[in-house]
Amino acid sequence: MGLGGAGGRGAPGVARAVLGGYDCTVLAQVGADGDVEVTAYVTENEGYGTWWASLGGHGARAPQVAVDAAGRVVVAAFDEEGAPMCTRQDTAAGGLAFGPWEYLA
Repeated sequence: MGLGGAGGRGAPGVARAVLGGYDCTVLAQVGADGDVEVTAYVTENEGYGTWWASLGGHGARAPQVAVDAAGRVVVAAFDEEGAPMCTRQDTAAGGLAFGPWEYLA
């Protein structure tokens, strides 16, 4: 099944997370324009389809998805020079909104 959008590069990072009370599959991938993109769909209802949303991080590589101890979705990637960076879900904004990219020490 197609996942909407223009399509990305490389294997997507995948994690399960509860979003808005729904068990979801969250994916992150480098999009066609070079930004990291994220999408989510309700588990067992993949037929509804999905669309990718840009998180910025232009030029980043190998994005992966995880859920942190606070239950937030975290997307991590390497910048163009190989430094690790991440962005965390902004739960105050609701839905699948993310804060700014941060570099990891």
